[in-house]
Amino acid sequence: MDAGAVVKHQITGRQLHAGRIRRLADAQRAAALWDAAALNAHYRDGTARLSAWLEGARALPLERAARESFELGHAAIRSLVFDPLLPAPLVDAAARSRFIKTVARFDDAGKAVWQRFLKRVRAAAPQPALAS
Repeated sequence: MDAGAVVKHQITGRQLHAGRIRRLADAQRAAALWDAAALNAHYRDGTARLSAWLEGARALPLERAARESFELGHAAIRSLVFDPLLPAPLVDAAARSRFIKTVARFDDAGKAVWQRFLKRVRAAAPQPALAS
């Protein structure tokens, strides 16, 4: 290898090393902005809470199921809207994916509960008298 190639190799090696250090520093700064452990716990706890509700929802009185689906669904959707969507090295992306899928299932179940609830409310409402 001639002298020019050696110098070029050394410079390229230093640039690669400097690039790795910069990426590591960027990752460390990004990690310091969020509490990744809290996000991961939120994904796991949210999935467990919504899954438990889904398992027991049929046994709930309809009015209670409607209220709980609204409250839990609101909180879950809000947390997704404000989730920083950090990449996998910073958070457990698989746990987030499970949470998102559980929220979607919960949303479908909540809509079904509310359809039944509104059907019952409308059926019980007094019908207006027809004008003659």
